[in-house]
Amino acid sequence: MVLCSRSKISFFIKKRGHTMGNKFEYQGQALKELRNKANYTMLEVAERRGKTKSWLSEIENGRKNVYFEDAKWLCNLYGVSLQHLADLIDQYQK
Repeated sequence: MVLCSRSKISFFIKKRGHTMGNKFEYQGQALKELRNKANYTMLEVAERRGKTKSWLSEIENGRKNVYFEDAKWLCNLYGVSLQHLADLIDQYQK
């Protein structure tokens, strides 16, 4: 299930019999996949956004949530919609 709020995108995992250690894990995996498919390095993305490489690393490794505005920006850079990102996250959950 995907919940979008104004300040953050929060992805809450509901899967019977499965406890995920970190609720941002799938979100990070999906964003990393999209970045790789778009042929960007972490440094390139971070610099374009005016952030540090560690900012993106923390998101992609599930240690940090991504703000909604950043998620929109990343999807735009990667050439996908927020819905595509949400669908990819759902695929990782299965």
